[in-house]
Order: sequence, then C-alpha cells, then structure tokens
Amino acid sequence: MHHGSMIQMGDPRALKEMVKGVVIELIASDTTGSRDLLSKMPGVVDVNVFGEGLHVRFNEESEAEVIRKRLVEEGIQIHSLKRISPTIEDAFLSLIPKVPSSRE
Repeated sequence: MHHGSMIQMGDPRALKEMVKGVVIELIASDTTGSRDLLSKMPGVVDVNVFGEGLHVRFNEESEAEVIRKRLVEEGIQIHSLKRISPTIEDAFLSLIPKVPSSRE
C-alpha cells in the first residue's frame, strides 16, 4: 500500500526478489554528503537512509568500485561497503512510484 493504493501483492521473499539491480550497504563518515553525491551519479537507481548508513541500489556490480573511488575522492571515509540482499524496505522503496521532490 502507498497513499491508499495497492502497488504490489506477494509474500516478502517474492517482493524482495523483484528488486532489480545490486544493493549495497554503505556506512561512511558523512551520511548526508554520501547520499547527496551518490544520488547524482549515473547508474545509481536510488539511495535510502537505513539506520546509520545507506542502502544504495545500482544497475551493475562493477559500479560498486566506481562508487567507492568517488567517495574517497570527495574525502568521505568508508567504514563499511558491502553487497547485501534487498530488505523488504528496499523492495517497497523500489516499487513506489518516483515523484520528483520540490528540490528538483
């Protein structure tokens, strides 16, 4: 459900399997700066805050190294960068329609 509309039905495993691309968990010295930088990078599908870190979804596995290099170039320390299986929250966020923010 999203804003009162059904967007998808299924058991949690099936919904998580619908997430396209690669998901990584990033814990860095500057969460907000990392989110802002990564959300503008080609190939990055979405970036969402999860606890003290970020879940970053992108198209190809090889883009993880590009992401790592870009963060280091910007002086952001990486505490942890690892591929993860999508969570149910990742599935929900990947399924809801993208609405441009007022900042765009």
